[in-house]
Amino acid sequence: MNDYVGEVRDLRKKHFFMVDDEYLNGYAKHCGWKATLVYMALCRHADKHQTCFPSKKLLSTKLLISERSIYTAIKTLQEWNIIEVTEQGRKEDGSFRNKIYRLKDKSVWGKIPQATGADGTGKHSPQATDDTHRRHHVPNKETHSKGTHNKETHNIASSNLLMQFPSTLQERIRVYIERNRFKNKSRLITEGRKSTLLAELFSSRERCNDDSVFGYALDMSINYDACNVGYVGKVWGNRKAGKA
Repeated sequence: MNDYVGEVRDLRKKHFFMVDDEYLNGYAKHCGWKATLVYMALCRHADKHQTCFPSKKLLSTKLLISERSIYTAIKTLQEWNIIEVTEQGRKEDGSFRNKIYRLKDKSVWGKIPQATGADGTGKHSPQATDDTHRRHHVPNKETHSKGTHNKETHNIASSNLLMQFPSTLQERIRVYIERNRFKNKSRLITEGRKSTLLAELFSSRERCNDDSVFGYALDMSINYDACNVGYVGKVWGNRKAGKA
């Protein structure tokens, strides 16, 4: 008999969306982490016809990366034939309508080039094999609707995100994450939470645009046990303005 007492997932509630194994197993590393975040967000928004229409501003806000990065990520996904983008023209006031994004079947995605080993033999990139139809179930809150934007996308390997930072910042960021872990009563932190923290820091670092100043802000947040992106942003903002 299972003696575990506590809260467990209620599988009767369908709070998840689906992402193909083949994307995470092979395409993610070629598309990059920003395109992967955007792809997962589109999967989260997609309706039963595999279409959705979130604005770049919404995606930027939810993923904590710039709108320019969103644009580049979408172009990357188009180049790999993973999504199809349709313009909707302009509104009566002259502004552009949101674009429609359609998720394409993996059977038509661009082919991943094979790496060639030292012995001249081809080496395949990691991909799904006999389980290509199995999909990852990633938690979310509700199915996509036009007026609903309370959505979360946090399922990319945190180790991949950490490697996007220069080595001079990585150890500080590890400490920053550990401090966040110790704030939890359980002393645990999920991969999704780690990814969120890293995405927040990456976005903040891009805005700071000075690794020495950003490193100083990280040090201050650790020293004063204030490891949150708001405090980090305030410190580097004051530092650049000559107030600290």
